[in-house]
Amino acid sequence: MLGGLQNENFVITEEPKEADTILINTCGFLDIAREESIETIFQAAN
Repeated sequence: MLGGLQNENFVITEEPKEADTILINTCGFLDIAREESIETIFQAAN
């Protein structure tokens, strides 16, 4: 996924405060993974 974004000239950063957009890759198949995904999204929103 990162390679594809870089090929389209997106700049990748590990610092959320530097980002215009935050992409969170999640798994929705397992209940525990779904819960972790929701927690991660809420953390990123804050």
